[in-house]
Amino acid sequence: MIDRKELTRTLLAAGATDVVMVGGCVRDMLLGIESKDVDMEVYGLSYAQMAKALEGRFPINQVGQSFSVLKVGNEIDLALPRRDSKIGDGHKGFEVTADSSMTFAEAASRRDLTINAIGMRTDGTLVDPYDGAGDLKRGILRAPSDAFCEDPLRVLRAMQFAARFGFTMEAHTVELCKRVLPEFKTLSAERIFGEWLKWATKGKRPEMGLDLLVQTDWITCFPELNALRGIKQHPTFHPEGDAFEHTRLVCAQAAQIAQQDNLSHDDRAILLFAALCHDFGKPIVHSQRDCPHGIAHGHAEAGEPAIVEFLMKMKPPLWLVKNVVPICKAHMYALRATPPSAPSDANIRRLSEYVMPSNIIMWSRLVKADIWGRAVSDCSKLIHDIDIWVNRARELNVELRQPDPLLQGRDLIAMGIKPGPEMGKILKAAWNAQLDGEFLDHAGAVAWYKRYSLQK
Repeated sequence: MIDRKELTRTLLAAGATDVVMVGGCVRDMLLGIESKDVDMEVYGLSYAQMAKALEGRFPINQVGQSFSVLKVGNEIDLALPRRDSKIGDGHKGFEVTADSSMTFAEAASRRDLTINAIGMRTDGTLVDPYDGAGDLKRGILRAPSDAFCEDPLRVLRAMQFAARFGFTMEAHTVELCKRVLPEFKTLSAERIFGEWLKWATKGKRPEMGLDLLVQTDWITCFPELNALRGIKQHPTFHPEGDAFEHTRLVCAQAAQIAQQDNLSHDDRAILLFAALCHDFGKPIVHSQRDCPHGIAHGHAEAGEPAIVEFLMKMKPPLWLVKNVVPICKAHMYALRATPPSAPSDANIRRLSEYVMPSNIIMWSRLVKADIWGRAVSDCSKLIHDIDIWVNRARELNVELRQPDPLLQGRDLIAMGIKPGPEMGKILKAAWNAQLDGEFLDHAGAVAWYKRYSLQK
């Protein structure tokens, strides 16, 4: 563990005029959030002077020399203040020059938001020329200067900060976001996904991130999401309003479920992206038929192309897409059973297959978020029905995976069937028979095949 105070004393003794912690670590400390990585800015020294002062006294790594960043241990990045000159479009169109003669106010003016433009010395005193600490208390997202416009990615950073902290954006910064809207096309897919991933995995109020997209007009950059606005729903089942408002509420509920169930990073990403995308089929179905009273159940499957399009444009890891799509497609599955409160074992087994590579537990989380996101007065009966499905899935040992096939290729080989198309056809028929409950063990599978072969 690096002693920050000793590190600061060493740099000051070498001629530094100031050493301050900066950025997210300061913001998080003021919010009472643990921060593992620490960024510090050093004023009054060159990069070479900074490295020389620390060499032999602290474990240093000069991996970031081209950006005037020095790594101390595994947890502290020391950097000189930088002047950024806009030389092109987008978040990469900068010329960066280290300048240790800058004042803190000059350097902080180029940060994205005032809440990230607060400095803190190791004695706890704040250097806060833009009242970022005040904005933290007020729950405000505000740009320290119009330099905000030089990096359009900052709008999406603000979106995920709104989701993480439940903050709102003040009016002038909203106008700055609108000003850089044409530069959305300059952003790389990977950077866009990075901010959406933080929205999903860190957002306690994800609906507030969506609100910021609407407020700044950046919702138009995501047409599949924007298409939900104004889509009418059945007023009895969806008194909350249009499909976008419903999606807001479902995302909010999904975040609560993720918190309550202490989901891992990846599972939380799956659930929140599924909550975001689950109704993407509603605009498609709405455009294909007259729906004066809302959208029919067919929207669940209809949304698959839009979900895939929305996600793949951001180049996410494929495991995310593969897990999100099936539970979105299946989110109406239980409501179609007759009655929903009495699923057959075949219903349960079929569902376990349908949601692969995800599982019935994750599916149930999305369905419950969807139910609670309808703003109806009493959801207890619907929630109870979903619990029946989950409990029976546990009894069948398929809540986290589909059943193992009871009839295998080796069984057919032992009975004289050669590998090939015919074997594949038999195994598929056997699998469907197993899901439907025609046999429950290996002996039953072999007996089923004997009957099947006689019928041939």
